[in-house]
Amino acid sequence: GAPPLLVPLLADKEEKVRASAAFALGMIGERKARQALSYALGDPEPEVRSSVLVALGLMQDDEGVDEIIEALDDESFDVRYDAVWALGQIGEPDAEERLRGALVSMERFGVTGAQREAFSRVVQDSLERLRTTEHAMSPGRPRRPAPARGGGRDPARRRAALGPSLHPGRDRTDPHRRRRGGHA
Repeated sequence: GAPPLLVPLLADKEEKVRASAAFALGMIGERKARQALSYALGDPEPEVRSSVLVALGLMQDDEGVDEIIEALDDESFDVRYDAVWALGQIGEPDAEERLRGALVSMERFGVTGAQREAFSRVVQDSLERLRTTEHAMSPGRPRRPAPARGGGRDPARRRAALGPSLHPGRDRTDPHRRRRGGHA
């Protein structure tokens, strides 16, 4: 079917192809692609990381919550925005504190004007979705324990813990990388 054909596209040399493949996997809800999407969160291009986060949110993949939470500290506004949106789609109650922290982080990242308003709105929408999800859950539902994965916040350690890179030999320090929409 389509998913086995899409997964290799996550390693394509073209940023737009990688981003489109991630989004398509999310749209069709292909959970078998979970590990490949996890690798793609280490992509050097913000557009690809954003598409991966949207895919995980569309799939409502609660196994990816910790990686999505890490993306709240990404250098790219678009990636942080999509991480907030994905957490709201998944409805993971344990993410509430980090979502509130994302509002505070706007100062640290220098988010102002229309971006600040949009970011505040998506955080508030995600928090509301979490509250709605939490009320809908059965009483006494235990919180999800943190997985025993290696890597933490250090992207190099995280990639090493997850396995081989989808982008061997790609220069992650290339100064000519484009940023989507001019956002850093």
